[in-house]
Amino acid sequence: MSLFVILGARLPDDLRALSTAQGDNARWNILQVDNEFANLAAALAEEKVATTPDSDRIRLRTDIVLSRADIVVGSPARDLLRTTPNVSNLLDAVAAYRTKAAV
Repeated sequence: MSLFVILGARLPDDLRALSTAQGDNARWNILQVDNEFANLAAALAEEKVATTPDSDRIRLRTDIVLSRADIVVGSPARDLLRTTPNVSNLLDAVAAYRTKAAV
């Protein structure tokens, strides 16, 4: 019986910790998408001036961006993020990019 009392007393703290972790995870994933888009942009700029462009490098960078975007768009935090108009627009742009890139 005392075990249930101890566990019950810790429940609010544990729930608060999980809530914070999910928010931190969502922010980390969004930052990773932003970072990977920057890496892709840099790779595109470098390959644009290269005498022999490396299409495998661009394909790899694109695959990484799309993978990171899928994590954010498919996460439970997506619904929370959609409540912010600017973020909602960015998520729509990422989904449109993904559709075009997958063709």
